[in-house]
Amino acid sequence: MKFEHVAVVQADPALVFEMTQDYSRRLSWDPFLRHAELCGGAVAPGVGVRAWCVARLGPGMETEYVSFAPPRIAAFGEPRQQREVQQGPEKRQDPGQ
Repeated sequence: MKFEHVAVVQADPALVFEMTQDYSRRLSWDPFLRHAELCGGAVAPGVGVRAWCVARLGPGMETEYVSFAPPRIAAFGEPRQQREVQQGPEKRQDPGQ
């Protein structure tokens, strides 16, 4: 199954990029998530920074920035197996710790 959607955003690309990578604002525009945070005390995205996101109707997943070149590139990889949420979005089970 494939889903596709196109939207034209009338805004400065650099500002849109900045907003999409700001985890303190992520839930204000991303309808698919119920929790989003940068991990390990990171305050901004960058190569090697990890993020923890929990789907509104499903499990959470940790991703890691593998490339970051504002305002055009933000690429992620999955550093570990998918994790399961325990009793809410803030708590997660990490079999690797």
